Amino acid sequence: MIASLKFFLTIPFLIIGTCLFAADSAYVKLNFDTSLPLGRFSVVINDGITAYNFKPKNDEYWKGELFSPFGYISIRCINSDTTSAVKNFFFAKGKLDIFIKPAKDEKEIFSIDEKSLENLISYNKMGGDLLDSFISKENKKFWDFYHANRAQFNDSPWLVHQAFLLSDTVNYKKIEFIKKYPDSFMAFWLFESHIVHTETVKPDTLMNLYNTVLTDRYKNSKAGAFIASLIKNKIAITSNANFPDFSVSDIRGNKVESSKLRDKLVLIQFWASWCRPCLEELPVLKELNEEYKDQDFKLISFSIDEDSTAFQKAIEKYSMNWTQIFKGMPLFNSLGGSGVPQLYLIDKSGQVIYNRDTTNDSDLVLLRNILSEHLKNK
Repeated sequence: MIASLKFFLTIPFLIIGTCLFAADSAYVKLNFDTSLPLGRFSVVINDGITAYNFKPKNDEYWKGELFSPFGYISIRCINSDTTSAVKNFFFAKGKLDIFIKPAKDEKEIFSIDEKSLENLISYNKMGGDLLDSFISKENKKFWDFYHANRAQFNDSPWLVHQAFLLSDTVNYKKIEFIKKYPDSFMAFWLFESHIVHTETVKPDTLMNLYNTVLTDRYKNSKAGAFIASLIKNKIAITSNANFPDFSVSDIRGNKVESSKLRDKLVLIQFWASWCRPCLEELPVLKELNEEYKDQDFKLISFSIDEDSTAFQKAIEKYSMNWTQIFKGMPLFNSLGGSGVPQLYLIDKSGQVIYNRDTTNDSDLVLLRNILSEHLKNK
């Protein structure tokens, strides 16, 4: 949102190939009229667990499993004056051919005939208009403040803090909506795609909302089970419980397994080559690695990049000569990650003893002290 805030993200992803169907599969083909400015379009598709964000090309498609009763699609076109037109809707499993054509009203830029598509459910029919109306007052205050002050965010921590506070009010209003309409799919979608990823609400409170408010109809879906495990992981990393187990391969093909790191202090970094705060903390991480690499210490960086070239250039430019994991999104998502950078220090028993988010350790002084206390004279 802002340079000094965490960088929020979705995952670039587009599948090209033969469409083979499983019971819960969906196939979404996007057909753009050739007169439309394709380069100004972006598409987000959410399968109930992951949001895939891509720049479309004509006649390409997405296919995959739906982990929730409905998937979500958002198509956006940025206008030449930086304004944009957005159309949001939901879709059911099965095949869906979407034709995107020029709108009769030039201000709308493009149109979609939603009524002619059996598997397509309008955003408003699913309760989107009710949600937008419910949060409109708080949402307007946030965006008015953001647009009026965004040019000054880099130079004013106070303005950044105010933006966070206003953002929190929007999230609390969304929670009110979920509590008022718990049986609606919109409430479930709002919880799994927004609230569970925010840092506004404590993990214990998230779990209470999940257990007492959301309906079993949606909790019994694969997306519902994923949300429960995600919240449990969030509770673990904020309450000094064990960090989730992982087994990955680094960029050199070496297996990296958490179960085999129990004899070390392990510092986990989530980062991306496009994230300025991530790059700004690299000198400190490099210094710590040089100081403790010959002791019971291991630094592992999980990149959430999708662009392998940008990733490789960054690790070379910043001399990141420690264990590097490319495409670290599965572990990042399992923790409910909403932005980078993230830092966790895990002790020899697998317990989280440092979480930069919960300590507000922006200058990493606390991290230095913890490492010094555990590793000095050893």
